[in-house]
Amino acid sequence: ETNVKSNSLVGLWYGFFYKGKDIFVSLRFLVKSLRKKYLTPKSLRLVFGENKIHRKRVVFRSWVTMDTFHHVTSLYSDRNFGCLPDFFRSKGFEVWTMPMFFNIGESHNELFKLIGRNGNKFLIPEKHLSLSDYFRVLLNSYKISRKRFHQCQLIGVDIAPLINEVLERQGIDSSLCELNLCYYFLKRLKEKNFKVDTFLYPFENNAPEKLFILGCKEYFPKANLFG
Repeated sequence: ETNVKSNSLVGLWYGFFYKGKDIFVSLRFLVKSLRKKYLTPKSLRLVFGENKIHRKRVVFRSWVTMDTFHHVTSLYSDRNFGCLPDFFRSKGFEVWTMPMFFNIGESHNELFKLIGRNGNKFLIPEKHLSLSDYFRVLLNSYKISRKRFHQCQLIGVDIAPLINEVLERQGIDSSLCELNLCYYFLKRLKEKNFKVDTFLYPFENNAPEKLFILGCKEYFPKANLFG
């Protein structure tokens, strides 16, 4: 009986810990995201519409750090696709970059200044997402963390307990939430009548690609998608 009570108490504290962790991560994500949203210069909030010059439009989804900009000229160098964007420009395409920021730390202001001084076209999610989009991505992350699997066989072994433990321990992942905002960003681009002929993204078969692919197929079903 003492053993049962002890296990129940441990389970109770275990549940409180992970619920508290999810609340803390959610609040931290909201504060950080909204701060970045309102610090993004208005000059980066571009107005979209019909492609009046009738050039085909290509969007590259690339990883961006401070090092992708030259420290003197501020010229942008695509770390994933190299000279491919320049090749498309030389063929008359309109080229845009949808950045995935990492290793930025507290340098967002400096990064946005570099983007503003750069001649390339960037799609900055923070200036087009609505407040509700941030809550939706958190809710989606919470639902996934609460999902439980049964009878997941791998070479005759049920790995469902392992998957369920990972989901429970990870809970809400703020980094993944930030990257998953791309789904709602694609929705906002569609609402603004932004036309895209081709999307290109670095294929790694990782979690951040899933909602991006889903968003491309749902909101831009006629666009080519290459990874």
